[in-house]
Amino acid sequence: MTAPPPATAASAPETVACGQCRRAYRSPSEVPAAVIECPWCGAQARRDALGPPTAAPARSWAVWKGLLAAVLAVALVGGAGFGLRWLQPAPAQARPEAPAPAEDAAPVKTAILAEARAAASGALGSSDWTAAQPLLLEAGRLAPLMARYHARHPWTPISLVEEIGSELVLTGGRRSARLTMRTDRGTVLSLRLEETPDGWKLDWERLIQARHFAWEIFHEDAPGPPVFLHVTARRGSGTDAHFASAGLTPETAIAVRLEGPRPSRPGLAIVDKASDLGRLFQRELTWEQPRPYRCELRMADPALVPPRVEITAFIGEGWAGEVDEPTLTNDQ
Repeated sequence: MTAPPPATAASAPETVACGQCRRAYRSPSEVPAAVIECPWCGAQARRDALGPPTAAPARSWAVWKGLLAAVLAVALVGGAGFGLRWLQPAPAQARPEAPAPAEDAAPVKTAILAEARAAASGALGSSDWTAAQPLLLEAGRLAPLMARYHARHPWTPISLVEEIGSELVLTGGRRSARLTMRTDRGTVLSLRLEETPDGWKLDWERLIQARHFAWEIFHEDAPGPPVFLHVTARRGSGTDAHFASAGLTPETAIAVRLEGPRPSRPGLAIVDKASDLGRLFQRELTWEQPRPYRCELRMADPALVPPRVEITAFIGEGWAGEVDEPTLTNDQ
């Protein structure tokens, strides 16, 4: 048997480039139709579709020197900048300003309350209620009521001789003062004053509980013009006559029982359920718990029992909680 011919350079495995990843490897077969697999990425291709690898152009030494010079330049600039910042003195930090000495609040409150006490003494020491008006809160509005009240309860000048307690109240930027004072008759009065642009004014309404007195006078003067009143309201029961007098029906209206600051001599308002006020009352009023409102009322039908009243203007609510305010007592 004859030996096979020696392998020639043409039959040696050749290096090819993968058509997908472009990496070079030695082809395991030189058969043109053979399908071979790239050992790097696993891509398969016919042998005759694969060409020899192309050598990457070598970068010239000049290019490498240029890149190296650029890197060195960036490093030097960065280092120089850091060194300059390090050598510069640290910026002087602004010292926090020392807080201004707090104003001693106690003498200020004492002086303010002294002004309020002077106004109260001047009002109560007046010869009559007309002379006291310039020192009374809302004296113009209250003049008719004051005339009625002091016709029954004659005005007598009173001297304030001793302070039992005092407090300064701050609400919404407005000042008010509450004083508990002993009089020259040995009685103790609880006084409330408000600071106005014209000075301190004594609250005459609270002093003599005029709100309830105004409710009583409202009944006595029936019929009469509308009167501003503090009332309590809750759901009530009206007769057919009450609804007919208002031109409404029990289906279309709500009956509201109104009383003064102290329960007595009620009035009944018949309010259209479809009105804004009717919707408010349906939402807020219950049968048991009265709510405080400020209203302008007119005696609409005093012949009914209880008399039917008309709410000509609804001012708002909340007068019963006016004492629930943040306070600064004079002892603090």
